[in-house]
Amino acid sequence: MNKSQALKLSTRILIVFTILILVISLYSILSLIFSITSGTSNMNLDKNESTGDYMLSFSLNPRNNAFLDVSLFLEIKIFDLNKQVIATESKYVIIKPGGTQSLSLNLTIPSEFVPEGDLEKAQGYFQLTMSIKTLGDLIGLTQVMRIGSGGK
Repeated sequence: MNKSQALKLSTRILIVFTILILVISLYSILSLIFSITSGTSNMNLDKNESTGDYMLSFSLNPRNNAFLDVSLFLEIKIFDLNKQVIATESKYVIIKPGGTQSLSLNLTIPSEFVPEGDLEKAQGYFQLTMSIKTLGDLIGLTQVMRIGSGGK
């Protein structure tokens, strides 16, 4: 085998190996996404009667059914109309193959953000950021969802 043939063979092996790593990584990410969407997630909003503040809690129990470790970052932020952060919390976990990880985010929304104690009149934004990465955080997906309320 001459040098030219060896180089062609090495290049083909590297391309196949790269495609294989990409497919396994995408499978790991999609597996976790399907686990999140079909699994148990819970969001509650309760009012603390003594202070008038609202307590927002979000819990999630994703499962990694794939072959690689997957890291999951979740962040919830509440903004006022001037884009000032009212409340925020985030969590970062690494889920091993075949494992599950419980996540819980708890935020306190001050009563002055909710005019007249009516949550429908609140003005501002709710933002959820989710980032899923694998292969040493080299391959990943980040989603930012922002919901706004103009109030009345």
